[in-house]
Amino acid sequence: TSSNKRFKLKGPTMDSEGAQLPKTPLLIDFYDPAVKGKDAKGRTLHSILAWEDMRLERCHDYIQMLFPLPEGSPFNIEAPIIDREVLEAFRSRSELRVRLRQSFERILQFYGFVLQKEYEGEGADDVQETASTPEDAPEIRNDSQSSKPAASNQATDKNVIEKTLKEPVACKIDFAPHWREAARNWVLPFDHNHLRITRILRSLRVLGLQKECEAFYAVLKDVYTHSSINDRTMMYWRNAFKAPLHMAPDGEKVYWLKKWVEGQE
Repeated sequence: TSSNKRFKLKGPTMDSEGAQLPKTPLLIDFYDPAVKGKDAKGRTLHSILAWEDMRLERCHDYIQMLFPLPEGSPFNIEAPIIDREVLEAFRSRSELRVRLRQSFERILQFYGFVLQKEYEGEGADDVQETASTPEDAPEIRNDSQSSKPAASNQATDKNVIEKTLKEPVACKIDFAPHWREAARNWVLPFDHNHLRITRILRSLRVLGLQKECEAFYAVLKDVYTHSSINDRTMMYWRNAFKAPLHMAPDGEKVYWLKKWVEGQE
């Protein structure tokens, strides 16, 4: 069954007798462009994506909101987790996946990558000065561009606005102009960003961005091959990408997710 199959979601907030029904999960509100919900610290998705790289590096309680998992986090006990309602909402509502993809593109920029997207009937995005391998990546730049989100002309470019609302038919991740500068921060034998990347891979898979997950894993394998990143980290990345969907990279099993997968077959 297609991952984009539509599911019946909860409707009104009150039943026919006026009784209060359960509220929409925070993760759905947080990613819903019509709601623009806030996390436990009052932050919206838009505000987090506007942070500079230094803040993304030093703050440790936002990544669980941007890339949630079906498993809890020992680093942020307030972070909501993916349940069946959240899973089905993301897989049935393109506007939630569009916003999740925006989060992914921002974190890719933080790591020194750029997401190339191809749309039906069109070629890949025209992104300048990228490279397909770490060796071909441009030399380190001396400006501070890598510390800030890329400037956007979407408000004045109708074509760009329309593209952001589409689902790409193919994805590829290249090395951005600031790759070598960004890599110094996390392409190391051991680094806390390796755990974040494991989370991102799994979150993308669970919430329906399979093409993006595949592209991310492909470029991470390339980085691993040409760097000192340790084998254990690569094992976790491999598990996040290849293990059965109901199984976390550390082997923890999510039984409701196993039943959901079986129901799609």
